[in-house]
Amino acid sequence: MLICANNPTVAITATVNAGSTTGIWSGGNGTFNASNTSLSITYIPTPAEITAGSANLVLTSTNNGTCLPEKDSLLITFTSAPVVFAGNNLISVLTMLQPFYLVTFLVQQAQDIG
Repeated sequence: MLICANNPTVAITATVNAGSTTGIWSGGNGTFNASNTSLSITYIPTPAEITAGSANLVLTSTNNGTCLPEKDSLLITFTSAPVVFAGNNLISVLTMLQPFYLVTFLVQQAQDIG
């Protein structure tokens, strides 16, 4: 699963079928919201996971009766955020000179009238 580093919250919906319908999440160092026992979670990675470029989560079946637990993993890979450059800042000389031209115009108009 590819997730952008500048929007790293991950919504995950998993399923457990057959001998069980419940599970528990482990792995990763981030936060599991609603909880690590919910199959529909939002995973919030740590800054260290984002910097490292990935987090590996494991879902293990629970309430298996006489069956052994089964596991599956989900690798979350964080891609670099876009980089935007609109160019260097510019200073408009015209903007800086406009008051000068306005004053000159008004003085000229006054001289023409008077």
